[in-house]
Amino acid sequence: MNKLHPYLIAQVLACGDLLNTAVKFVGDDELWFKPAPADWNIHQVVAHLRDVQRDLFLPRIVMALKAPGTPVQPFNADAHMQAHYSADEPFDKLLGDFDSACQQFAAKLQALDEAQWRCHVQHPKITNMSIEWLTWHTIGHTYEHISQIISNRDQYYLKTSEVSKV
Repeated sequence: MNKLHPYLIAQVLACGDLLNTAVKFVGDDELWFKPAPADWNIHQVVAHLRDVQRDLFLPRIVMALKAPGTPVQPFNADAHMQAHYSADEPFDKLLGDFDSACQQFAAKLQALDEAQWRCHVQHPKITNMSIEWLTWHTIGHTYEHISQIISNRDQYYLKTSEVSKV
C-alpha cells in the first residue's frame, strides 16, 4: 500500500463523523426544509448519501475486484430518489447506515494490495473507474452533499430568523 492509501482510508472512515457533525442539532422543520421546490431536503440528502455509499460505491469495489473491467451504468440520482426514497425512514437509521457503509468501504480498502487499488469498472462516460478513483470520488461526493446540507441550513436560518424579517 502506498502512502496515499492509508490517508484515503482514514478519510472514508471520517465521512460518517463529518455527516453527523453537519446535521448536529438539526430541528424537525429544518430537516424537511427545501430551499426551492426542486431541491432536496436534508432527510433526502442523507438518504441519497446512504444509498449511493451502500448500493453503488461499495458494490462497484466488489465488482472491480471480482471482474475488473465490468461495465457499469451511469447513476441517475433524481430517478433513484423518486423510485426509492421513503420520508418515513428514521433519520438516525439513515445516518447509522451511512456510517456502516463507510466502515465497510474502508474495510474493503484495508484488505487491498497495491495492484488491487488499480482494479476498475468501466463507465461509459468516465471510462476506467479504479478503486482508487472510486475512493476519491466517494470522499468528494460526501463533501459535496455536506456542503449542500450546510447551504440548506443557511437558507433555512435566513428564511426563519428574526434578522430576515426586519
